[in-house]
Amino acid sequence: MDIESFYTGYLTAQGEKIYLGDKIRGKFFYKMQVQYEMETQSFVLVSQNLQSPYRKYLLSDLEKIEGLSIVGNQLFFKEPKVGEKVKITVDNKGEFFPFGSMVEIIEVTDEWNVQAKSLDSEQLIILKIGEFLEDRSSY
Repeated sequence: MDIESFYTGYLTAQGEKIYLGDKIRGKFFYKMQVQYEMETQSFVLVSQNLQSPYRKYLLSDLEKIEGLSIVGNQLFFKEPKVGEKVKITVDNKGEFFPFGSMVEIIEVTDEWNVQAKSLDSEQLIILKIGEFLEDRSSY
């Protein structure tokens, strides 16, 4: 199946393509997931938090907001291979591994963890499945 068939037609303000099933977070937004609403035939962001002021938002309304970032996808699973580059989607990995930075996978330690190397330095880190997203620049 071609991943482009899941493309919503929208980009984040940083230029990343937004796909159906993407999990998105933002500075002033609760974690949300991209879904398709049959009734309105439009893509919506559905909040996953009861404290969110609204249950859903139109994706087209939020496309230009600077702070939205893609942090995962619910529809397709990515198992990284040694040598692949991935994007860190958590912000608790220290100064050498800020949110959104790219790292190279150097070892798949087990089915839950990978060892990665910073592209900016020679620092190493262990990432858990769910703490990274594959490099989408090749899509």
